[in-house]
Amino acid sequence: MSSVEDFAAAQHAEYSTYVATVPILHGGARAYNPGDPVPISNVEAYDYLQQGFVREVEDPDPAAAAPDPATAPAVPAYSAPPAPFIPASAAPVAADTTPNNAEKG
Repeated sequence: MSSVEDFAAAQHAEYSTYVATVPILHGGARAYNPGDPVPISNVEAYDYLQQGFVREVEDPDPAAAAPDPATAPAVPAYSAPPAPFIPASAAPVAADTTPNNAEKG
């Protein structure tokens, strides 16, 4: 086997064991959608299996395990970042239209 074939086999083994059952977020950003293959290393590092975030794949083809989009769970409300806070002191201020060389009366 060539190194390319070895790499492809290792990637297949890493990504063909688990699929996401719910949207999985990392730092507020979507990392995996339901049905997406999830690498074994992440499942083990973050305890996804124990938390019910993934399931083992019976069929080694991850695309075959994808759920029907019509029945997939909605994105959790906490997945969207909060709106930025803009204090009142940062509100736009009207421009000063006084000429620089205006005489003061």
